[in-house]
Amino acid sequence: MVSSIVRCAEFLNTYGGLERFTVPSQKTTWKDWYAHTATASTAREIITEIRAETGLPLTGDITIGPHASNTVYFVGERFVVKVYCPLFPGDVLSEYEALQILESASGLPVPKVIHQGRLDSAGWHYLILTRQPGGLVGDCWGRLTRQQKAGLVRELARIVRQIHIVSQADVSAQTLEAWRRFLRERISACASSRRWQTFQPSLQKQMHSFIESVGERVDESARLSLLHADINRQHVLTRRVGTEFRISGLIDFGDARFGDAVYDFVGIYVGFCGLCEDYFAVFTDTYGGDLMQAQWFRDRWMLYALIHPHLKFGARLSRNIDLSTFGSIQQLQSYLFD
Repeated sequence: MVSSIVRCAEFLNTYGGLERFTVPSQKTTWKDWYAHTATASTAREIITEIRAETGLPLTGDITIGPHASNTVYFVGERFVVKVYCPLFPGDVLSEYEALQILESASGLPVPKVIHQGRLDSAGWHYLILTRQPGGLVGDCWGRLTRQQKAGLVRELARIVRQIHIVSQADVSAQTLEAWRRFLRERISACASSRRWQTFQPSLQKQMHSFIESVGERVDESARLSLLHADINRQHVLTRRVGTEFRISGLIDFGDARFGDAVYDFVGIYVGFCGLCEDYFAVFTDTYGGDLMQAQWFRDRWMLYALIHPHLKFGARLSRNIDLSTFGSIQQLQSYLFD
């Protein structure tokens, strides 16, 4: 996999720029684009065009998927058509290449790419994927027992570990440089932002020096794997098997990249385990190793939580505890991992 960061400029050229963002009239924001594409009439037009182009049996009811960066159409019971917003040109490349890498891995509950193309009418790229069975974990989590939740966490750990292992052979000097560049860009962006303003001012100052220091050490020591990079309850599917719930799909690889495997643990702890230390301990124990007690793991996890582009770590943590409790990075780590 060549990282979308490496090929972003080349890929932007294939869009012909935003001047092609013209159906039915000029659209300049994601909100406008999504409002247009997430309608029944646009869905029918797009599926009709793709069916004529590919000859695939895209028949049956068309359902618009959950609100997301890109627009998803469920077509019958077999197909998912995902249309990618031109404002996020790296998403389709990341998802396509990640799923191509994982296609040869047996037993992984991830979609298969059936076709990739571009709409003649609008210039938007799309993928046709197999439809994974089940529903979103986020829709049923509140009704599950602790035992059922722990079972899903264990199964997720095995799936994520397999993804990390099977992809290590694809790492190259180019992907290593892309990961280093991603870290530098995220650290630089955080240095000039107010994303940690929910924490005490004294702790915010510590955070700035912390990410610079740990970022330098990670750059030299991390072993890279393919990352999903946004694992949460909205990207994991489940279905009931007897009295248990089993994972039936890991979806939405639009943020996939090569990087330090610990980066995936951030979304899992915050977005899947809901910052529940007991569930995260189940995950790390199943994944392998006493990770939560290792200082290198705590430092990397904290770095990635602080610089994550989508995760609002402070806002999410404030639902559990008064953030004024924390006066240092060490106190924050102790709360999360002890």
